[in-house]
Amino acid sequence: MKTQFFNKTNAIIEKIEAEMKMPVLVFWKSGNSIIDYSDISALSKMISEIGNDKEICIIIRTIGGNASAAMSIAHLFKDHFKNITFIISSICLSAGTMVALSGNKIEFTSSGYLGPIEPTTYLQDDEKWKAYSPTDFKHFLDGEEDDEKRKELYKDAGDKVGVLPVGKMMRLLKHEIKEGCSVVLRHMKNEKKAKKIIKKLMFGYSNHNFPIGLHEAKILGLNAKQTSNKVSFLVTELNGLYSKFVEPKKKHLGTGEVEKIYLDDIFQSNGRQIFSITKFTYNTVLQIGEIAVKVKWIHKTKESEKKYIPESGV
Repeated sequence: MKTQFFNKTNAIIEKIEAEMKMPVLVFWKSGNSIIDYSDISALSKMISEIGNDKEICIIIRTIGGNASAAMSIAHLFKDHFKNITFIISSICLSAGTMVALSGNKIEFTSSGYLGPIEPTTYLQDDEKWKAYSPTDFKHFLDGEEDDEKRKELYKDAGDKVGVLPVGKMMRLLKHEIKEGCSVVLRHMKNEKKAKKIIKKLMFGYSNHNFPIGLHEAKILGLNAKQTSNKVSFLVTELNGLYSKFVEPKKKHLGTGEVEKIYLDDIFQSNGRQIFSITKFTYNTVLQIGEIAVKVKWIHKTKESEKKYIPESGV
């Protein structure tokens, strides 16, 4: 039996399709849920049912995530669709920006914005894994114009975190520039312009949270525009339903145990919806928590039953 939530959101998607005159796919990540490789299988299922249409409109919301997974998703979209229009419904940050760069056109709602791209690597320090930003590392080195002093900075960095980790950070930066350009060049023929866009996204902003709205996107060189008032209203309504739906549900199990259910991700097209669930059980007496295995619930208009696909543990 299809849920009321599915029926309401699907009705809005049908209206957006009518306005955009192309199929619509929603790629919506809630709260702190990040882009990862499990998204590829879910999106592949959605795309297989949409078919290899020439055009697609993708509504995206995400705080970012795994850069390599984001690049794989970007290429997945370009492999199946010749012309892609992204609608930036609210936040689309970091790795989400990388996904959006696969779009031939990017439309912004009034509250939509992208974010700079900043790869992160993890290095072991005193038996603990710490996150390092290769971008910040390069900014630090570029701040010194004297070549001899730059060499000293490299040496100091090598002594502090190790020569191989420094090399790893520099290699990651080159890889991100190369792969970012490969995404943009799927629809942009000017290699110089593509490289300029990627470098600006990686090194051209004061911090990782800098909001790149419509005006800044145009300055950056992206094919960007404001989405129509009607589509913007529909997308905002859709966001509101999704946001309300993913609010954590709490259930008291007795003996001091509390179960919280988090709805993490929503993938939806006309007639099909996938969302993932995380169950978190917490004992208020023992102060111990445990995350259960995630499952993906699938709704289809052509099927009366509800199915789920177990995923790997968290």
